[in-house]
Amino acid sequence: MTTIREMLIPALEAAFPERGLRLGGERGAIATFPAQHPSVGNITIWDDGDEATVEIGRITHGQFNPYAPELSDQAVAAAVTEMVIAFLENVFCDRVLFDVDKSRRSGGWQVFDHPVGSAPNDDTKDFFVWSRPLKP
Repeated sequence: MTTIREMLIPALEAAFPERGLRLGGERGAIATFPAQHPSVGNITIWDDGDEATVEIGRITHGQFNPYAPELSDQAVAAAVTEMVIAFLENVFCDRVLFDVDKSRRSGGWQVFDHPVGSAPNDDTKDFFVWSRPLKP
C-alpha cells in the first residue's frame, strides 16, 4: 500500500527545493513550509489517510482528495500529490487569494491565473497572498 506521505514528501522536495521545507511538524504534520510573511504563517501539511490537509497559518485550510472510491490507494496518493503540488505552485506565485473573516473563524481561498495585486473591497475580511497581506 502506497501512502500519501510516501508519495507527497519526495514530490514536495523535488518541486520546491528552495522553499525551506521541513519534514514533520506540530500535531503530526508530515511537512511544513516556513512563512514568507509572518501575517500569513506557515504552510503545514498532514496525511489524513485518504486525503491531505493543507493549512495556511491561522487563515484557512483545505482537504485534497479525488473523492473517487474506486481508486486504489496508490492512485489516490498520486492524485492527492498532484493536487497539492499544483496548489502550492499557485500559492508560491501569489496566484491564490486567501481571505479570513475578522474573527478568524472562517477562511477560504480563490485561485487566479495571474498574481493577485490587491484585495477586494470588503471590510469584513482580511486578505492575503503568500508573500504579504493585501489592501483594497
